[in-house]
Amino acid sequence: MIIDSHLDTPGYISISIRRNGFLCVENDFVIGQNIKIFVNDNAKLLIKGRHIESTSGITCDSSIMCYKSITIGSDFLCSWNVYITDCDWHQIIKNGIYEKVNDNVVIGNHVWIASNVIISKGAFIGNDVIIGAYTKIGNKMVSDRSTIVGLEPKVISNSYIWKRDF
Repeated sequence: MIIDSHLDTPGYISISIRRNGFLCVENDFVIGQNIKIFVNDNAKLLIKGRHIESTSGITCDSSIMCYKSITIGSDFLCSWNVYITDCDWHQIIKNGIYEKVNDNVVIGNHVWIASNVIISKGAFIGNDVIIGAYTKIGNKMVSDRSTIVGLEPKVISNSYIWKRDF
């Protein structure tokens, strides 16, 4: 894991791993300032890091909150102010029935997440995906090579692909 301030801006990084929690970073992965990573008791956060692209990582001002299981594929790029979680972090009750509080999150290889995005429980994001700014994805499957945008996310293309040339 490479800890690097984005644009030489001061900030902090918080990584908290609770009892029997597991954080695995397989290859180079850059995290910028003001990043919070939390791995709960008995939870697993897997980050595959850089494989082909020039870098893989999270720019700054973002959080990953892992209650049970989050997998982030290789060559992942994450912009500013992104929240990734596999849990609601509180109980939700509808008509006296307890809703499921958590569900695994899987983010495929070569995924680019723009700023101000929320990835929540039950998200399954395929490979070669672009997620536009201010998009919220939860309990949804996103197909490979999709570009998806919106608070009520919709696929706008299946033909774009991104590459980091610098």
